[in-house]
Amino acid sequence: MNGKTVTLTIRGRKRVSGRNKLFSGLHRITAMLIRMILFWYCTISGCGELNKCADGDGTVEFLTTADKTGKKAYRRSVTLLMQKAVYNLWGKGNISVRVKYSIGQGNYCELVKWENDTEEVVKVSGTEINKLKNEMYQMVVSDIEIHKESINTDDAVTLFHDLGMTDKEKLFRYRRSSRVNIYELDHYMDYFYGFMVPSTGYLRYYDVIPYADGFMLQFPDKNTREVAPFVPAEKLFHTLKTSRDWGKMLEIDTIGALNDAIAAGKTQQMILTQEALFEERIGRLAEEIISAKDRKFIMIAGPSSSGKTTFFTQTVHSAGCKRTESASISTG
Repeated sequence: MNGKTVTLTIRGRKRVSGRNKLFSGLHRITAMLIRMILFWYCTISGCGELNKCADGDGTVEFLTTADKTGKKAYRRSVTLLMQKAVYNLWGKGNISVRVKYSIGQGNYCELVKWENDTEEVVKVSGTEINKLKNEMYQMVVSDIEIHKESINTDDAVTLFHDLGMTDKEKLFRYRRSSRVNIYELDHYMDYFYGFMVPSTGYLRYYDVIPYADGFMLQFPDKNTREVAPFVPAEKLFHTLKTSRDWGKMLEIDTIGALNDAIAAGKTQQMILTQEALFEERIGRLAEEIISAKDRKFIMIAGPSSSGKTTFFTQTVHSAGCKRTESASISTG
């Protein structure tokens, strides 16, 4: 098997390579000729990272951060870089990071600390932000390789239990696939659903911006060599935070916890509780509408079949209005 050669067509030219030499060849082409912007390849058999060997002949296309799949891989890799930096700086103090919400072209994150089996948010200041940015930069300059390993799902459950990642431990207890891909960066291990770049040297464009109690990990947008500006979305942030608080209150703030609740036969209870919470919010909204007598229009936005008409009817009923006293107009 080690002596097998494959013929790959790269940018219209055929190249013959040993099966076990594909990574070094493509990595060199990528780093030297295209300034490390293109970081993985796609053959006729599908997509793969640069350190994956080709099992047969095929045509190779390089993907960049301008491609949808490439953009996701880049952001995923920057997230791993940030997590490792947090671990280096504050891991001994039992402080870790939670990637909470996607807002615009970035992810909102919070530092958390476990004390007496309770997770407390650690508010960050400009000092912590500067330390984090510097630690991430040092790892980028060091160009540390990102390793990928496929392990048995049962071994993954044990691994995340030992690492104290209880949310992922619960998640993999319900996983049907027998294998799990684990990524390792300088002895820091985690699970990510998707591809990564080969090393930290590729991750040159990102920013860390203080926001609320945590920070935004900001990425490039259409201009792949420039970090997108952060535009706060207060209403979206508040809605996502409220949803998260509901999950914590109901003890289903992770997918693993949700699976546990369903397996325990609590589905009906969860639905009824969520509906009660939603009705309470509609009631508060109705009170706000009634008190603002100068408002002539109430706008409800949402995708098709998201429940806008039902929401309108519930709000009108909660506000004590007769159906004939209100009217809905649908657009677009």
